[in-house]
Amino acid sequence: MDPFQGLGVKCVGVLSQLALDPAPLPLNREIGVFLLTILAGLPETPVADAVEALNGIFDIYADKSYACDDVFRNDGFQKHLEEIKVKVTKAAKGVDRRKETELRSRADEAGLNLTRFLAYKLREQKN
Repeated sequence: MDPFQGLGVKCVGVLSQLALDPAPLPLNREIGVFLLTILAGLPETPVADAVEALNGIFDIYADKSYACDDVFRNDGFQKHLEEIKVKVTKAAKGVDRRKETELRSRADEAGLNLTRFLAYKLREQKN
């Protein structure tokens, strides 16, 4: 079975959509914290769920012009993601590339995107 078709992944995807701008900030905060909690649960969290949570965070907090970017900055999401980065890399490397090619590929991509996203958010704060 495709790990990205699981109920956990689908639920994370739906929640991420609910947190997109112009979501009310309290709802955005609650969902953002939930997504961070999924990531903090690595390595126990299924890798596909973690990939979906990361992609949700990238979409939700993509632009500093969004009102919800205040949640990202003021609630320390940058720091939490920096701390989780090692877990994401380790989880991706734990997926057997020969047995689960797509999962490994998407996990590697999410880890790379996390590095880029964090650098982008730092640059964004300085401007």
